[in-house]
Amino acid sequence: MSNTKTRKRIIYLDYLRVLAIFGVLLNHISTFCNGGTVLNSSIAMFYNSLGRIGVPVFLMLTGILLLNNKLPIKDFIKRRYPRVIIPFLFWIGLFILFNLFVLNPSFVGQKAINSAVNSFFCDRWYVWLILGVYLVIPIFAAFIKGTKLEGVKYFLIIWIITSTLFTISKILDFKLYYLDLTIFTGPIGFLMLGYYLHYKEFNISPKKVVIISLLVFILFTLIKTFMAIDYLSISYSFRYYMFTEKSHLENDIISIIQVAAFFLIVKYLPMVKSGICEKITKFCNGKRMLLLTISMSQASYGIYLCHYFFTLSIRKILHIYNMSYTDMPGVIFIPLFTIFVLFASYGIMMILNKVPVINKLTGYH
Repeated sequence: MSNTKTRKRIIYLDYLRVLAIFGVLLNHISTFCNGGTVLNSSIAMFYNSLGRIGVPVFLMLTGILLLNNKLPIKDFIKRRYPRVIIPFLFWIGLFILFNLFVLNPSFVGQKAINSAVNSFFCDRWYVWLILGVYLVIPIFAAFIKGTKLEGVKYFLIIWIITSTLFTISKILDFKLYYLDLTIFTGPIGFLMLGYYLHYKEFNISPKKVVIISLLVFILFTLIKTFMAIDYLSISYSFRYYMFTEKSHLENDIISIIQVAAFFLIVKYLPMVKSGICEKITKFCNGKRMLLLTISMSQASYGIYLCHYFFTLSIRKILHIYNMSYTDMPGVIFIPLFTIFVLFASYGIMMILNKVPVINKLTGYH
């Protein structure tokens, strides 16, 4: 895991992106085992709490890479929106065909199309989230250009206070009707957090940063897990609302601390030149591993759009044979199935990228 640039790439960001897409898949697949035995449900909750770092990490990466944007607003929108929308429409088209001929061949054509389109438009909430984020990036990029890290720090302080109040209000069940800090909630905070942690250098050794961050990450992941087990749907209660429509992005202080700690582990681990950290870095810096990581990082958006084909297919097969995810040992099944879906989706991306014209539509950037 190198902290240097390879062909103008900041490699630790590629590792973060791969870990983020793995987290998204882990989050989705862990829900399959929930509702079985008590042990399986608890394990599923743990993996789910781990996986929910995925989207916040993607947002942090967006902040790092785009909040330095110097393009005119019109050019920025023209450049960024096609990168999201074109692959989205491409995979919708494939999913309609998949739904029509594989998943639900008994459906009448229009019913299959409606089912596929509704599934894509409702379940792929991250796409709509990032399109909204792109609209505000030019505004915050101008703010950062004028205020530098001090401006980012100011925003983050208010964001953290807001998230803490929000979390306490949810736990203690009281309402904050009149203190309107909604501008400091939602995805922009994670963009600012990523930008700040990327450019901020801490005056302590990398080894201490990694150890402290690892302990904090484990602790807050366990806190999220126990809260989810105790309150069943507590993870949903920490998701925020905009325009009366639910967003799946969590905005609680527990999630913020968890994802910040995870980010710092990945950033500073390559700087530790001893022990297991050095061995991990050496393994990740191997030529094949490095090339695979960069390629999988570039394919991450396409993997996100593609992986539903595999999860839905397996669910269909198990249904046909009257089997259930909850019958399988979650501690082994969830990570193994996540790895399978990750590499299967990546493999499909690599095959499609060998096809002229199609390779421009898959979401491989």
